Amino acid sequence: MVAKSIKYLMGVFFVVLLLSCTKLPEPGNVGMEVMKLGDAIPSDWGDLIAANSSGESGMYVRLWFQDRDKNIYTIIYDVGKNKFSGEYGFLKRM
Repeated sequence: MVAKSIKYLMGVFFVVLLLSCTKLPEPGNVGMEVMKLGDAIPSDWGDLIAANSSGESGMYVRLWFQDRDKNIYTIIYDVGKNKFSGEYGFLKRM
């Protein structure tokens, strides 16, 4: 009798589990905007949260910033030329 009750409860559990599943929304067209940089990195970009090097000899460093609203800014620094790229990426948090 106990085994039959357990089987019944397991069946009800799986039916409820299957009915509670919903399809995830289709991914949107999320893209990073490319914008022009002025004379300096703005302080409203927030804190530096990550840095990673790229290129064969690590001559480029990508810096990642996050502002108070959790938006992401990224810019490339050329170590050999000692200058930042003239453009930066911006990813707005929804």
